[in-house]
Amino acid sequence: MVAPTTKIARQAAIREILATRGIRSQAEPSDALGDRGLSVTQGTLSRDLVDLGAVWRRGPAGMVYALPAEGDDAAVPGRGSDAQPSRLASMARELSSPPSPPRTSWSCARPRARRSSWPA
Repeated sequence: MVAPTTKIARQAAIREILATRGIRSQAEPSDALGDRGLSVTQGTLSRDLVDLGAVWRRGPAGMVYALPAEGDDAAVPGRGSDAQPSRLASMARELSSPPSPPRTSWSCARPRARRSSWPA
């Protein structure tokens, strides 16, 4: 059997592993993928778990990785329908506030103020 090597196939295998086992660490899915002939780095596995929306949930065996139910993007922080407007609102607040003056040491403040466009 040829091991799937694409990101989509790898994430499908991770999704299947999370659905069938109580995974308590990132080493467990890495080992399970290794049993299937897939070798992944910890960084790749971590990115895949984030892409899939895996979250920590309390299960019968303690805290385990779980995937939100199909279409339940509200369970994943930053993925709900209200996430985009709140991110845009926070960015607008940041951009609309006036910039703070540069921090300098006491001895450099006066010469720097003369060269800058900050009001005196």
